[in-house]
Amino acid sequence: MDDRAALGRAILLMMGGIILQTTVINRFQEPFFGFSPNLVVVLAILSARWVHPRAALLLGFTAGLFLDLLGGGILGLRALVLTTVSYAAVRTTSELPLRSIVGVWPISLLAEVVLFVVGTLAGRGTLLQAELLQRSLVVPLLNLLLAAVLFPLLARVLKTRERRIPL
Repeated sequence: MDDRAALGRAILLMMGGIILQTTVINRFQEPFFGFSPNLVVVLAILSARWVHPRAALLLGFTAGLFLDLLGGGILGLRALVLTTVSYAAVRTTSELPLRSIVGVWPISLLAEVVLFVVGTLAGRGTLLQAELLQRSLVVPLLNLLLAAVLFPLLARVLKTRERRIPL
């Protein structure tokens, strides 16, 4: 769990996820009721299973900060959301793979709610927007499907090897 190599691989995966999210995934919204899955949120949730809890929080915060810098929105909004997501993921991480995958849905829902509430407080919109309910239902389900696809890959890439003591 405290493997530095796993943390390095998680950082590289998160950087790749940020690049994919901002350049590719956000452009394909039509097939999914006008919304797209949030790859960075899914990576933040799932990587909390394999990295140290403090590293998971730092990974979520810096990923959110990079998204804020690349997106041109309110600086710190996504950083706060992804830090909250990482904290929730650290607190609910289980050794059971199915529980980790299913846990993506409520944490993604939490991410959407925090994004709307903090965005409203920052003057970005209102809580009475029509897309609030749609987005809160569709995006967590898309994230759950994405997590089911990504979990085996992340399990292979981020799994730490047990060190054997020679006899």
